[in-house]
Amino acid sequence: MRKYTLLYMLCCTLALQAQMVWHNPLSGDTARVQGQGAALHIDFYSNAPEIIVRYTLSSKEALSALTAASGVDLYATDSDGKTHWCDSPIIQPLNPSKADTITFHYQGLSYHNQHRLGSEYRLYLPLSPVTWMEIGIPASSLFKYSPMSTEKPIVIYGTAIAQKATASRPALMWTNILQRQLDAPVFYIDSTDTLRPTDARMYILDTHQPQNDSDMEHLAAAYEEKIRDVLDLHPLTDYTAVRQRREPATYEWNERHESVLQRHRTIQPDVLMIGNSIMHYWAGEPSHRIHRNVEAWNRLFEGMQVTNMGFGWDRIENVLWRIQHGELDGISPKHICLMIGTNNISIREKPEKIARGITELAEVIRRKQPQAHLHVLTVFPRKDMNADVKAVNQLLTQMLRTDECTDLIDLTPALTLPNGQIDPSLYGTDGLHPAAKGYEKVAETLKKVIFQPN
Repeated sequence: MRKYTLLYMLCCTLALQAQMVWHNPLSGDTARVQGQGAALHIDFYSNAPEIIVRYTLSSKEALSALTAASGVDLYATDSDGKTHWCDSPIIQPLNPSKADTITFHYQGLSYHNQHRLGSEYRLYLPLSPVTWMEIGIPASSLFKYSPMSTEKPIVIYGTAIAQKATASRPALMWTNILQRQLDAPVFYIDSTDTLRPTDARMYILDTHQPQNDSDMEHLAAAYEEKIRDVLDLHPLTDYTAVRQRREPATYEWNERHESVLQRHRTIQPDVLMIGNSIMHYWAGEPSHRIHRNVEAWNRLFEGMQVTNMGFGWDRIENVLWRIQHGELDGISPKHICLMIGTNNISIREKPEKIARGITELAEVIRRKQPQAHLHVLTVFPRKDMNADVKAVNQLLTQMLRTDECTDLIDLTPALTLPNGQIDPSLYGTDGLHPAAKGYEKVAETLKKVIFQPN
């Protein structure tokens, strides 16, 4: 009877795996492992209800127990940037076809998203070297790798012996806890590893020997506090920096972030245009298939190098994340335009909170780019929400400290009728995004107040 039961289980396993599409993240030139040393992970997008990870290790000793040395860990980040641990996988240390294969089968993967294109996943690898790995996704589901991060990492040099011996799973190594808390690349280089030349954001020499998961958490928290102080990575009063992925059918947020970083490595911009979809889909570089008035953009910025840092669906907290992750580093623009807040109004946040958030965000930009002239644009008027917009803009007028390098630009008169309602001839059907004629009005106003002759 036992023989038939094992045969049935084997048939079920083979049938399940036959319906999966397998991806090898370690394959040659297409390898997708990010990080260095003892902090390795793989990032990908998927809307799969289940994910299977199977792999082998170079160390046979690691097969004796599932710890940080031998196990994997999976985390999902939803469209609003909230991270979830994918707990309770079915673990099979031995695979019928490969005696040394470890299999983690994650099921019931359903997280909050405002679309059907899934979540972004981070798969933490074991401390023991992985010799072979495949990620299985149902054939009907989406799977694609996230872009490789080019953000400067925090490099920690020390010993991973204590982590390997005491962390119960990879994600609870203190360096990986720190990576999640900062949402930034963290390289942990063991003293026995080869240290590759790295243009780091910060170097840390670590001599701690945490003894258990609780020690790991306390050590990560202590380092996080110091790193935030040194690198000025503090939250605003009401907003904590967070990424988003609310519109992947139109563009991938992470990919656009990487495009901005790459552009700033090759071009010194005269002007930065920071904002949401209103800015994003106007025109400019990095380019997008949606561009609502290229001619108005080109006339406004004739003879200038301009980076469009508008991201569709961005809120105040998402712009803060981008600023804290390199989008204002290594450049010296003359002008910066900031237009944000309408998507915070969409989720019915209080006007005081939004106005304070915009004001504090402007202060962060001023600290990062003190030589630039900062132009804060009021929230554009929009259909059916003008009372909320007006309340935010009135408070913004009171809160924002203006001087010779900071001003507040109100485009409301250019976009509304005498009765204060939006001019429908200047807007698209959603009453939120300007139409081509609306962008003409925006460009005319900005040219008068920003780029007036000296």
